Amino acid sequence: VSYDGKSYQVIKAGVDGRMLSTDVADGFVGNTLGLYCSSNLTETDNYADFDWLIYRNMD
Repeated sequence: VSYDGKSYQVIKAGVDGRMLSTDVADGFVGNTLGLYCSSNLTETDNYADFDWLIYRNMD
């Protein structure tokens, strides 16, 4: 994740995403990328508002 587009912070290291490939999962093609917010089961009037999401493959 990056807040300025220059410096990046790893969200989760060592995650193996090969299990989501169609070759490994034998045809699974339901991969989805999106933003998610949670109040951790606490009732709230807060909300999240996103203007855009940019995904760049860093490999």
